[in-house]
Amino acid sequence: MRALGFVAGSIAALALASPGAKASPVMHASTEAFVSIAYAPGSNSTLGQVAAERRVIGNMFDGSNATLLSLGLGGSISFLIAPTENTIIGSTVFELTNLGSGHKERARLFLGNDLGDWVEIGTLLNQEFGSQVINLNPLVASLEVVAFGPATGFGLTVLEGSFNSLRLVDASPTTGRNLDGFDIATLSITSLSRPVAIPEPAAALLLSVGLLGLAMGARARARA
Repeated sequence: MRALGFVAGSIAALALASPGAKASPVMHASTEAFVSIAYAPGSNSTLGQVAAERRVIGNMFDGSNATLLSLGLGGSISFLIAPTENTIIGSTVFELTNLGSGHKERARLFLGNDLGDWVEIGTLLNQEFGSQVINLNPLVASLEVVAFGPATGFGLTVLEGSFNSLRLVDASPTTGRNLDGFDIATLSITSLSRPVAIPEPAAALLLSVGLLGLAMGARARARA
């Protein structure tokens, strides 16, 4: 019975360690859902700095597209998800600009780990640019416009790699009618727990040892 129990435990361990093990997605859409949010506001072309009411991080998570966080011209924001062991599988960003305002705003998007080792995925361009995306790393992740309106939505889908950090860097033109760069109305990130995979040779050895134990147990019972 002990041998049989060992085999059952070995097979269960293999199932739990399988890369295909199911996990529930985690939605990160509040300040509490992140280990760190690093916000470095850029400038306002006329005021010198972004207005205080546009520098409230909670504006991204209040469920309203009427409030926003401005990156500021040249500003940036980086997110480290909690738990950090999870891996990002997607994200949605809504940028708020009134159509016809003339404010051409764009942001570069990066994925990384522990707020470093950044990989540039592409650029998000608001409706004054025609509501479009530029995919720079299509093998790693895809970008798409997911909604139109005063708040233009952009979707990220991770295709390859394991990341726990996301970064947006304002890349808006500093000339013309632009004031304070890319405006984030709402933002959410979705992640999954990272599966703990046993390398194939180790998995095969574990199963072989279990089967050997079962055979030895059966042989001992036959002699008794």
